[in-house]
Amino acid sequence: MSHHMHRPWAWRGRLLMAASLPTVLALVAVLGLHVADEAQGQRELQARAALLAAALAEASEYGLVSGNPAAVDRSVRELLAHDGAIASIDILDASRRPFVSLAGRQRPDGGPAVERPVRSSVPDIDFFDRPTPHVSLVDATPPSFRPGPVLGYVRIAMSVASARAAQRQRLVVQLGIVAAAGLAGLLLVAHVAGRAGAQGQALQEALPGPNKPLPSGTPSEPAPASRHRRTARRIVGRLDAASIALRLSAGHAARLAELSGSEEGRQQAHDVALRVLAVADHLSAAGPTLFEPLRAQIVAELGLQGAVEDLLGACTLAHPACRFTLLGGRLLGRLEGDRAASVHRFLHDALAHVVACADATEAEVSVEVVPKLPPTLRIVVRDNGPGEQSRMSSAQAARLDEQLTAIGAEIDRQRSVAGSVLAITLPVTVG
Repeated sequence: MSHHMHRPWAWRGRLLMAASLPTVLALVAVLGLHVADEAQGQRELQARAALLAAALAEASEYGLVSGNPAAVDRSVRELLAHDGAIASIDILDASRRPFVSLAGRQRPDGGPAVERPVRSSVPDIDFFDRPTPHVSLVDATPPSFRPGPVLGYVRIAMSVASARAAQRQRLVVQLGIVAAAGLAGLLLVAHVAGRAGAQGQALQEALPGPNKPLPSGTPSEPAPASRHRRTARRIVGRLDAASIALRLSAGHAARLAELSGSEEGRQQAHDVALRVLAVADHLSAAGPTLFEPLRAQIVAELGLQGAVEDLLGACTLAHPACRFTLLGGRLLGRLEGDRAASVHRFLHDALAHVVACADATEAEVSVEVVPKLPPTLRIVVRDNGPGEQSRMSSAQAARLDEQLTAIGAEIDRQRSVAGSVLAITLPVTVG
């Protein structure tokens, strides 16, 4: 009894851990990008301080030579008014005594600081070696200057408070987006796990055990097998929805990578997204393997129309932003046996492409009878998504074409900027 009690919680815990892994990896990637952005911000402040010190050293030469701090004070105040990241500017004379000292709007907080000497520019002129015959004549030789003695020093200290505040704000927004996406994924997986656990418990109670007698009466004996098929169908459908949700989370991580300002950070987040996609592809590959043996039983039990409606419901659960509709579904009742299973497989693959790749907001499955001899049934899947081409492998496409050809169907694929159209036509009996 204890073994049966703890087994559901064990697989639910593993499923929740697998669903939370992409969120944890995305959070680590965002924190790594934040550290890289902070280091880049320090380097940019250092470069800006060096550029300002060089410009101010040129502007301070006259004031230091003439001993007039008013002109230098005006230049310093203009810099402080236009650049809020400057913590302080100090102009020192040649003896390092304060000449002009002003503080900015930000307090010094350990940001980068730059000091640059102020040198006089001495013209490099030799009056005894001129190319012109007289000093009053114009000399075509451009004037040249050489560094003179040090007149003083310019010292600029930068503040990192404003840059860090902007980085923290971006970090909070990015962490909030990733956490919200991860929470939504966990809630979806928890809901799926709870539904699957409840169905599994009901199935366990319905099936006869070693110490549980069979129900009396032969009419009730096939009921457990029927419930088993329905439960298996629901489990597979929910796993398919979970794999698509995982793929959408990976796409979100890739978009976060594109918003990053660091090339190294973008590469790290892109690698995380690729690993998540690999897990999603592995999970997606397991779904058809479990589902394929049950397809004929599901179609026989529900009818092709009911099985397609159930399929559309699973697509709505996986992609709630898209509206799925079925038109003329009653005409699907004209297909039975292998032909119905093949059509169901075709619709399953087509709708899986719409959910995972098309980025559509509307998808429609329409069924109509083409009036010709022999009567032909046309089944069309349309979507308005501008998304990418189907990721169906060539082997899967060839298998689908072979199965549709075996039942006398013809397939037509069309794609444009307005969406894609996938249609099959096959002969049917009138009645």
